[in-house]
Amino acid sequence: MWESESDAGERGLVPVHGVGGSDRHDGLKSDGFVRRDHSWYVNSDIPSDLLVKVGDVSFHLHKYPMISRSGKMGRVIYESTTGAASAAALDPDTAVAELDDLPGGADSFELAARFCYGMAVDLTASNISGLRCAAEYLEMTEDLEEGNLIFKTEAFLSYVVLSSWRDSIVVLKSCEGLSPWAENLQIVRRCSESIAWKACANPRGVRWAYT
Repeated sequence: MWESESDAGERGLVPVHGVGGSDRHDGLKSDGFVRRDHSWYVNSDIPSDLLVKVGDVSFHLHKYPMISRSGKMGRVIYESTTGAASAAALDPDTAVAELDDLPGGADSFELAARFCYGMAVDLTASNISGLRCAAEYLEMTEDLEEGNLIFKTEAFLSYVVLSSWRDSIVVLKSCEGLSPWAENLQIVRRCSESIAWKACANPRGVRWAYT
């Protein structure tokens, strides 16, 4: 389940690996994401109608895939199109959303956006805490889509990360810049308890985990 692959299509794009959403929402066909300087673009023939800014990184996306899986994006897009923020858009039909407080920053949002487009996303110990927090922030719940990103990241944490010395330590360390989200979602507590339990059961494993 966690090792499946999806080709990013032609045009020399790098394939994305791992877990992906279903493609039943995808009225538009996308081959992947392309980065130019500090901007990400969807490789699609359909013009972008959504500009999302996360820090100094811009994402030129489409409204429908994002609101299909993110309750937060649905509200932000509605507020953007009915408020003054739309004046900053490239054209009147483009909604603008600024998510500077999104946990995990632009890297986590990129992965969440790929998931919204039905692309496969590689879940790892290095990115799972930021992505889990971002999924919570974006409200990617089961009410919107069965097997949405909160569910996927929780499953990976529970069945992959917490069963591994090394992964639990990597995830715990990655939570340093995710306060208070990582604490509120019990990621820190669960990883700490997992490490403590394993230390009692197999003290030699602690040294192995750092090698």
